[in-house]
Amino acid sequence: GMILLGVGLEIFATFAGTAGKQSLRYSKIAEDAGKAARSRACLAFGLILNVLGGPVLEVIAYGQAPQTLLAPLSGLDVLWNILLVPHTLGEKPTATQLAGCLLLVFGTALTAIGGPHAESPYTIEVMRERLFNVSAFAYIACEIVLFGLGALFMSQRPTGDRKRGFVLGCVAGGICGNLFFMKAAASLISTAWQRGFAYVLVVWTADPLPLLVATSAALIGLTSAVLLAQAMREYEATMMVATYE
Repeated sequence: GMILLGVGLEIFATFAGTAGKQSLRYSKIAEDAGKAARSRACLAFGLILNVLGGPVLEVIAYGQAPQTLLAPLSGLDVLWNILLVPHTLGEKPTATQLAGCLLLVFGTALTAIGGPHAESPYTIEVMRERLFNVSAFAYIACEIVLFGLGALFMSQRPTGDRKRGFVLGCVAGGICGNLFFMKAAASLISTAWQRGFAYVLVVWTADPLPLLVATSAALIGLTSAVLLAQAMREYEATMMVATYE
């Protein structure tokens, strides 16, 4: 039952994410049309949905169901976007974009079905074991190098350039894709809360690791949202949502 609740919340979070992304895109369209007030309102609404709305739902969802089951469902953003964008933003996806989005959704569905549907609880010991090892350090180092190269490439390309847009979407999506911190924090909150408020205080004050993980999750979400807002205002939703996801 809790797994179904987690899946339902994650699907609802993808709706919120799609609405947020399209609001960010529309804010640029309204700005170009000289509708400054509407542009600011849509920008604020899009940022709220992408920084608070969707992520809050995801945190709750990840506290109820395995990451391996929920993470692929985030690809549903692509499906909602490609279905709605002709009616909301007036964009007309090409046959190639439609085929690509359908393949992406099909692939994420297979991953969700075929992946493990159970996992061990995220205790402080498990988080420490998964974070402080050679593989984790190597992964973090590779990501930092790749994101740095991406930032360097984008700085050398003009605004609106398609290659810049592709790299920007990949960097924003790559940062957002680091779901371990969100899953670990959500799972620890859920597990601790079941044992009472006093136990929550003990868990979150006796060791600095939970706060480090929660802070990392917040920074990842905020950085990704800022980059996504920039990307959605520069490029069409049909291109950027699929690249980001």
